[in-house]
Amino acid sequence: MPRSSLVPLLAAAAVSPPLDPAVAGDANNAEALSADEPFTRRGGALERAHSRLHRQRAALAALARSSRLESGDLALAGAEITETAARTLSVARASVWMSADERDGIRCADLFDALTGVHSHGMVLPRAGLSKYFTAMETERIVAAHCAQADPRTAEFADSYLIPLGITSMLDAPVWANGVLTGVVCLEHIGGPREWTDDEQSFAGSVADLLSRALAARERVQAKAALLRSEERFRSMIERAADVVTILSGDGTISYESPSVARVLGYAHQQLVGASLFDYVHPDDRTSVKRALEQVMSVPNMGVTIEFRFRHADGSWRVLESLGTNLVNNPAINGIIANSRDVTDRRAVEAELERQRRELARSNQELEQFAYVASHDLQEPLRKIQAFGDRLLEDYDAALAGPGQHYLSRMRDAARRMQDLISDLLSFSRVATKPNPLRPVDLNEIAEDVRRDLDVLMQQPGARLSLDLPVVMLADQMQCRQLLQNLIGNALKFHREGIPPMVDVRARLEDGTDTRGLPTGRWCRIAVEDNGIGFDEKFLDRIFNPFQRLHGRGVFDGTGMGLAICRKIVERHGGNITATSTVGVGTTFIVRLPVHDSGQGATA
Repeated sequence: MPRSSLVPLLAAAAVSPPLDPAVAGDANNAEALSADEPFTRRGGALERAHSRLHRQRAALAALARSSRLESGDLALAGAEITETAARTLSVARASVWMSADERDGIRCADLFDALTGVHSHGMVLPRAGLSKYFTAMETERIVAAHCAQADPRTAEFADSYLIPLGITSMLDAPVWANGVLTGVVCLEHIGGPREWTDDEQSFAGSVADLLSRALAARERVQAKAALLRSEERFRSMIERAADVVTILSGDGTISYESPSVARVLGYAHQQLVGASLFDYVHPDDRTSVKRALEQVMSVPNMGVTIEFRFRHADGSWRVLESLGTNLVNNPAINGIIANSRDVTDRRAVEAELERQRRELARSNQELEQFAYVASHDLQEPLRKIQAFGDRLLEDYDAALAGPGQHYLSRMRDAARRMQDLISDLLSFSRVATKPNPLRPVDLNEIAEDVRRDLDVLMQQPGARLSLDLPVVMLADQMQCRQLLQNLIGNALKFHREGIPPMVDVRARLEDGTDTRGLPTGRWCRIAVEDNGIGFDEKFLDRIFNPFQRLHGRGVFDGTGMGLAICRKIVERHGGNITATSTVGVGTTFIVRLPVHDSGQGATA
C-alpha cells in the first residue's frame, strides 16, 4: 500500500465502529476464561470458535472448487479470493498484490472494500522505504500485526496509510512461486485493535496458497494460448509452403502432410497420413533414409539433409531433397519435421550439364592435342621454306630483279610470322598437354630471370622495371615464368610514343572470400602496372581470347596469343586474371593464384 497514492483511492472507506467482539476477539478467548466462570459462558465461546472454523473451512473448500481460480483470469480469481476472505473473517478490506513488472515492488491485482462492496486495482507498493515490511514478507509465513500502527513490520505505513484510514490491525500472507516472492494476501481491520487467532492466521496462509494455485493456472492458460498461437502460425506457414512439409515419427510413420503434397507428388492431402515413409521410398534408397532418420533422432533439434527417390502417385520416381529436423521436444510438432522439394528436373539439368562439360573437356583436350601435333608438324616444312628463302637471298640476290627481291622479302616475313604463330600455338597447347609438377617457386627469382630475358626491351631510354614479389608458393615454374614474361613484355612493348615505359610488378599474400563473405583460403595477388597506351575496358573479355589484337601489325608486333596463354596458365593453377585500364594513362593486370596447403605461401 503506497504512502501517497492509496489514501485518495481508499478515502471513501470511512472509519467503521469496532466489529462484534464475538467475531473479532482474542484467539484464545475460550482458553482465557477462568475456571470459575459459568459453564454456559465457556460453552458459548467454544461454540463461536467452532462456528468460525466451520465458516473458514467452508470458504476454503468453496474457493478450492471455484472455476475462477482455474480460469487463468487473475482479475476474476483475485476478486473472488478478496471478497470471500473479507466476508469470512469480517474484515473491512481484503486485497491481493502481485509482483510489479519492475520487480521492485508489488501491484494491487484486486482490493475489495467490504464497507462499500467496491473492487479496485492498479495501485503500486514500492520497496523503497518499506524494507522492514518486505523483509518480513520474505522471511515469515504470516505477518499478524495486531497493532499495525506500532508493529515494526507494518509501522512504515502508519502516517501515510494506516492512521488516515483508521486501520488498526493487518494480517498479511506472502505468496510464493518457484522460490520467489510473487505476491501478498492482505487483510485489514478497522476499529479497535484486533488479536488475530491461530485459525485466522492459518486461513490467511491457505488463501495465499490458493492464490498461488490461481497463478499457476494463469501460467498454464498463457502457455496453452501461446502453444495454440504457435501451432496456428506453424500450420498457416506450412499450408502456404511451396515445399512438402511432413511430420513423422522416428520409425518413419507419417502423421502429417502439407497440402502441397498434391501438387508435388500427386497424393491427396490426407492420403499418406498413417502410412510408412519407407513404403514410398525407392528400395535402393531405404537404407540411407533409415540411417538419416536414426541420425536425426539421436540429437534434439538436429537437422540432416538427404536426397532420395520417392514414388509419385503416377508411379514415376521423383528425386526429393529433404531437410529433416528433430522437434520431438516441441509440443507443437512432437516428431521429425521434414521439408522436401522436388529436384528431379534440376538434377536432370545438372547431369546434362556435367555430360556436356565432360564432352567439352574431351573435345578441348583433343583440340589441344591436335594443335600441338599440327604445330609441331608444321615446323618442318616451314623450316624448309625459311632455308630455301635464305639460299635464294644468298645465291641469287643479284640475279633477282626488283619485284623478285620484293616477293622474296615478303615470303621471308610471312615465314617468320608463321614461325612466331606456331611457337605461340605450341606454348598455348603445352599449358594443358605438357604441364610440369607443382613445386615451390620463388616469384622474385623468376621475375629477375624475366628481366634478363627482356634486356632488349629494357634498352629503351628511361625504361624502368620495378620488381617486388616476396612470395614462395607451389606452382609450375616454367609456366609462371611464361606468365610473367608475357605480362611484363606487353607492359614494356605497349608504351606511349616519347614516354619511357615504367612497369611495377608486385606480389602479396591475402585472405580470400566468396560472394557471401565466407573465407576461401590464402591467395597470391600479382599486379603488373604500366604507364602505357591503355585500352578501352569494353574490350576486357576479348583481349584474353586467342588471336585477338586491338592494334594492327604495323603498329605493334605480335600474334594475339600472349594474353590467351596467360589466362590458360592462370586457370590451370586454379586462379583468375583481369585488368583495369584507362586509354592514354596505363593498364594494371591482376592475377590471383590460390596458395595450396603444403606449407607454402610464405613471404620470401
